[in-house]
Amino acid sequence: MKAQELMINNLVKFYDEKYSVVSVFDSGQVEIIRFAIVCIVNLDDVHPIPLTEEWYNKLNLKSYTIMWLDSESPIDIEFSFVCDQDTMGKPEVWVYYNGTFLVAVRYLHQLQNLYFCLTEKELSV
Repeated sequence: MKAQELMINNLVKFYDEKYSVVSVFDSGQVEIIRFAIVCIVNLDDVHPIPLTEEWYNKLNLKSYTIMWLDSESPIDIEFSFVCDQDTMGKPEVWVYYNGTFLVAVRYLHQLQNLYFCLTEKELSV
């Protein structure tokens, strides 16, 4: 996992438990928190959480219409869970922008970051 992929409040896995990112340091360490327990650990020990159908359903992602301030027309964003031969059996969330495929996302932190960039709101997990 790379430091530049992480944002504050991203969920990550540390020794098979979910933690929330508090800070990322240039030294290759990350500060994480779980149940008010704060740890500073090596970035190499932190792992992404794979997206699963269970996560997709829990997040209740479907489609959104967004009106950006500098846009005169709304933008449609659609999320679709895919796990088939197109993804070589690995779960992904496919994101469509105005009906056109935009990106495939495999990890929860990636989806959190993309959602924030598109909506300016944090994805509730």
